[in-house]
Amino acid sequence: MGIRETFNRHEKVVITFGAGVIATALLLIVGQLLRDRPHVVPSTVQLFYSDDDGRTWFVDDASKAPPFDHNGNQAVRAEVFRCRDGVPFVGCLLRYSDAAKAMIARTAAADPNSGTVQRYDGLMESKKPGETTWAATGSLSTAPCPDGSTDVPIAVSPSDSNNGAVN
Repeated sequence: MGIRETFNRHEKVVITFGAGVIATALLLIVGQLLRDRPHVVPSTVQLFYSDDDGRTWFVDDASKAPPFDHNGNQAVRAEVFRCRDGVPFVGCLLRYSDAAKAMIARTAAADPNSGTVQRYDGLMESKKPGETTWAATGSLSTAPCPDGSTDVPIAVSPSDSNNGAVN
């Protein structure tokens, strides 16, 4: 029996194996690229996080790699925006993929005194509040204003005064 006949008889196995090889190769390539260019976040930087799918949010140290445990819930990064009406809202939730969390853990194990987290933003996953599926993302996303206006939402920073943080 030739290779072509074997492939035809076991088409699903061959496709699954091929997809696995390609995914592994891409993960190794991205990991290699990111290892050479880490972006270090000082522990004094603060970011927004949410542990209830964006209904509320809190400010914490940017050196935490989401998802992380917060009061018994899994906290993820929350991108907070404000429209013309001034009411802040979470437009996007972000977390590190399992692969990125593993890289961060290896970095911390290699240098436990670093006090910082190497951010592998290219391996983050995102979703809108209320959605169930996380998708790979390379950049932050915005959401339309909740009031349905055509305003362009403006990102809110934890360092902004009156940022709407919920404790």
